[in-house]
Amino acid sequence: KGRQSRHRMQQGQRLLASLGHRCNNLLLPGSPLATCLPLVIDGHRLGLVKPDIARILTARCPSVFHYGSGGRSLTLADGLSGFRPVSNAMATAFEQLRTDGVFPCLTKGWRNELYAARLRSTRQPVFEVERSAASLLGIAQWGCHVNGYTVAADGSQRPVAMWLARRSLSKPTWPGHLDNLVGGGLPSDCDSPTLNARKEAQEEAGIPAALLDSLQPVGTVSYFYEDERGVFPDVEYCYDLALPDTFSPVSVDGEVAEFRLVPLADLPELIAQPDFKPNSGLVCLDFLLRRGCLSPDTQPLYDLLMEMCHTRLPLD
Repeated sequence: KGRQSRHRMQQGQRLLASLGHRCNNLLLPGSPLATCLPLVIDGHRLGLVKPDIARILTARCPSVFHYGSGGRSLTLADGLSGFRPVSNAMATAFEQLRTDGVFPCLTKGWRNELYAARLRSTRQPVFEVERSAASLLGIAQWGCHVNGYTVAADGSQRPVAMWLARRSLSKPTWPGHLDNLVGGGLPSDCDSPTLNARKEAQEEAGIPAALLDSLQPVGTVSYFYEDERGVFPDVEYCYDLALPDTFSPVSVDGEVAEFRLVPLADLPELIAQPDFKPNSGLVCLDFLLRRGCLSPDTQPLYDLLMEMCHTRLPLD
């Protein structure tokens, strides 16, 4: 019993160390959070910008970005306002920064896909911007992830295994990493996370519409980290999808190199590995907690793991 208790404690500590450091590193002691400048538009805090990025944006794009509050925030140039004028000005600015090779995340990761900067309290869009530039401004990004799982043969509907995808080596982010069965960002023109999840499921994994009728929204995970691309205060809509044993996913759009069916008992160790996409690991952890695969009785760090999946984001 003592050996089993130690194993469970060590498992929880590995999950906290791995996913906590990769998904919520801005909450750790010594993080650069205190040095980040809020992106403030019309009095609303829409993003968080690293100081070196802010210096480049104000110096190279003075018709779009200015310092505000005596240099303690980043804001828009005087006279620039309104959804379309701001979006157009940002499109021109970031296209030029891409052409000039200023930020690697633009030159290497340009998507030709627009993300909306929205007020979290109303979902009102303030502007839209190229997806690869979102982290430079530290705006919230939304996505949707699908946990595709199989159940026990005894009729109990107890989850026993989960389908995972290995990302194609040609993906601009996290190439070759293990991932949820289905996942994708919510573009600016998408008003329904559920419809987007269904579309991604058909395109990425070849899941037929009839099986997707049982797709269930089950909540969100949120996290807050930084890397060389900027700041990521992100939210993922989570969906559960029970799949029959007769179904095997197929890559339709070429974004997945392979699919694997993994026993749930192996998942806690797998998501703590460096080759598992961090935010997808968080989605898997949320599944394990919600479905009782990890419980307060079997995992002594249950409360800390639950908190890690639902970080409060410091944006309006």
